[in-house]
Amino acid sequence: MGEGVSFKAKLIGILEVADARGDRMCQDALSDLKMAIRAAGEHKQRIVINIALDGLRLRDEKTGVSCWAGTFKYHR
Repeated sequence: MGEGVSFKAKLIGILEVADARGDRMCQDALSDLKMAIRAAGEHKQRIVINIALDGLRLRDEKTGVSCWAGTFKYHR
């Protein structure tokens, strides 16, 4: 992947959704992830999000290990 821009963030979780549209669906998914973290007694994972023209990469802030990577098509 290219260099891109990096941002620090906290990862609440990764959840597959049926249809990635609508504010209500996003709110429900986020509340489910927050409840799961609270129930497990864990902390949110600190990550670095790298955004480049050829995709996204999520890396653990401390170890640098890739948590998730994805590519997308760029249209001009």
